[in-house]
Amino acid sequence: MNININTTIFSNYDATLYVPEASINLYKATNPWKNFKEIVGLSGSETQKCATPTITIVDGKVTFDCETEGASFNASYSYNSVNKIGKELVLAGTTTAHVSVYATKEGYQDSDVAEADVELYVSKKGDVNADGEVNVGDIVTVCNIMAGKDE
Repeated sequence: MNININTTIFSNYDATLYVPEASINLYKATNPWKNFKEIVGLSGSETQKCATPTITIVDGKVTFDCETEGASFNASYSYNSVNKIGKELVLAGTTTAHVSVYATKEGYQDSDVAEADVELYVSKKGDVNADGEVNVGDIVTVCNIMAGKDE
């Protein structure tokens, strides 16, 4: 949904904004709507719910899938005190990571949250990007993780 609005049109955000129930999270994340005191979903219209995503881990790479075609994923990772938001993350070393994700799509209700604690092992300590080597690419990956950028 692309909405262009003059953000100075509202002088008082100390009000309740009523929006379609399936779009609550979108409004809560978008200016100027997210500035409202409260955002409440309007019920009464049946909207389909996104399917709960599946979490797959192969060679230290965490990915998501969902039966709702065209859905996007909102995920968070907790790994050695580093929290990462995004679609996927390559983890290295021996560690336990907690992954939680939900699917979203315009016109649909958000899915239920899928969560998993996964034990991961990649052979070389410090090989953060799991390319088999410890090099400058690992530093770039760590910087991207800290900056919240997807790989």
